[in-house]
Amino acid sequence: METNLQNKDISTEIMRLEKQYWDAMAAHDLQAAVNLTDFPCIVSSEHGIQSVDREQFEKMFNSHEGSFSSWRIDESKAQVRQIGPDTAVIAYSVHASVVKDGKTQEIDAVDTSTWVKKGDKWVCAMHTETLMH
Repeated sequence: METNLQNKDISTEIMRLEKQYWDAMAAHDLQAAVNLTDFPCIVSSEHGIQSVDREQFEKMFNSHEGSFSSWRIDESKAQVRQIGPDTAVIAYSVHASVVKDGKTQEIDAVDTSTWVKKGDKWVCAMHTETLMH
């Protein structure tokens, strides 16, 4: 993960949170995912752009449209930048195995997230995913 010395702590923290989010998705742990999300959360993916409130998030999460059986972030190329004391962005590439309709698909994507600090807790306010072909 590219970083400089003064941003090492925030880079480590934001990467840790991003991994927690992936773990929550893979374990299908709704409460953990909700705890890491700032609502409404802006999401951009192959399905378009959405502003998702908690109710919509829970509905999408529980739809079981696709679940991760495994995932791996390429930390060597990840970028974290602290924009201000309460805002940080992260970009990285990820490889995941997704189970959809009983079939496993391998995907490679680049993802970005914007994390904001609310009180003493960081939460994700925006996430994008672009599939690589």
